[in-house]
Amino acid sequence: VPEESGKTYYAAWSNTAPENATVTFDRMGGVWTASGENKYALPLTGTPGSELTLPTAADIERTGYTFGGWYTDQDYTEEAPSTFPTANLTWYAKWTPKQYTITYDLNGGSANGNTENIVRNGVNYDTPLQGVPEPTYSGYTLIGWLVSAPDTNPAYGYIIPAANMSTRKVDGNITYTAQWSASTVDVTFHANASGSSGAAFSDGQAEKTFSNAYNSTMAFADVPVPVRTGYTFKGWVT
Repeated sequence: VPEESGKTYYAAWSNTAPENATVTFDRMGGVWTASGENKYALPLTGTPGSELTLPTAADIERTGYTFGGWYTDQDYTEEAPSTFPTANLTWYAKWTPKQYTITYDLNGGSANGNTENIVRNGVNYDTPLQGVPEPTYSGYTLIGWLVSAPDTNPAYGYIIPAANMSTRKVDGNITYTAQWSASTVDVTFHANASGSSGAAFSDGQAEKTFSNAYNSTMAFADVPVPVRTGYTFKGWVT
């Protein structure tokens, strides 16, 4: 700069802020509703500092979650303003999982001495089931849990195998009813032979064993009648 006596120089400035800034909305798993699709499917562009109308719960939704507003970061430490920023930015939707009640109907069984329904309240949506009971029922084997959802469907009508319950995720207020299969028990009928005139069935065997479901009914007519010389068969005793 040439020195000139009595000359004044002034700094020159240019505005580095863009004339317009663009905001992109990251839905973080949510989807636009019909109204949101019309207004926010494309990023919004406006003059920095000018008013920006943020999408509301009427514009965006996510199954099993409640909308919690927009944030400038994915850690949700700062709420997004309702004005355009001075640079192109992405803002993030915050979601809070809804909570549901899970009920286990032991259906005749017991778990740790308890025979009443076991209820888990405040369970977050989409989380794996925790603390699934392992009930027992004398004479029966647990094969799975029947799914029903009183709020939406009286009975889903399908059974989840007991071994698969740990991978089941919470998707509403659900009742799981234990399903039991009767164990197989053996019943032996003995001809009760004694002395020289032994008793036996027609095939010469002294006893016969039958396998049946626990607690089922077995007609004695299905059992061959033993014979014994000099005696009349009177029935069966335990």
